[in-house]
Amino acid sequence: MAFARTVVHEDRSGFKQAAAQARVAKSDMWRVFLALLIVVIAISTTFNAVTVALPKLFAERLAELTKSPALLGVIAACVYVFGAMTQYTIGKLIDRYSLKAVSLPLSFMLGAVPVSGATLSNLPLIWLRSAS
Repeated sequence: MAFARTVVHEDRSGFKQAAAQARVAKSDMWRVFLALLIVVIAISTTFNAVTVALPKLFAERLAELTKSPALLGVIAACVYVFGAMTQYTIGKLIDRYSLKAVSLPLSFMLGAVPVSGATLSNLPLIWLRSAS
């Protein structure tokens, strides 16, 4: 219900003009297809790996904080919810600003997040996983 209330209805009056300008030559369509294929495979593999590995990572690295599997599940669920809200926020930013202005600063974090995630434990690990 909250999501339905916050959705902004788009003005699509200039949609056909923008679509006409965004044409790709038929000879270059294989590049577009290949790029999209690589992105989809990378994203789905990463999502599946994180979904399976996150509870196990938390069980190992948060042993001091979590004595029960139920608390571990609650922490993992909260991280997933926070991650979903981050996706929603980034989508809103992309609607408001250019894709380059939003994605370029985020791309610089892509290398640091996995490296620091490999070394952190306890609360800093929870914060890092939920922020990425």
